[in-house]
Amino acid sequence: MAPQLKTHITNLVEVASKHPDRPAFKVPLLSDKGTFTGYETLSFAQFWGDVENSARYWTQELSKKGLKQGDVVGLWLKGLSYLDGLVIWGISRAGFTLRYFQSN
Repeated sequence: MAPQLKTHITNLVEVASKHPDRPAFKVPLLSDKGTFTGYETLSFAQFWGDVENSARYWTQELSKKGLKQGDVVGLWLKGLSYLDGLVIWGISRAGFTLRYFQSN
């Protein structure tokens, strides 16, 4: 019997189910003036929920443009923010193939 293949998505599902309250990210908080005020800790359960919401959003938006699961989607992001991460994970979770371009 072949070993079960794992992906970044299956690993996240596993960790979020086994350790839902453990911290996954520390997201910087900024004041209205843009100054750093601290961090918000997000758990694996919160991250997984955000990934699922992102996947639903991108499935809907990309389907409107005629794309289907398996199609290649190009992304041009800095990849430094939590929201950039959600776009990457959400599109992947939605079943699209990512082609990632990083801007500096």
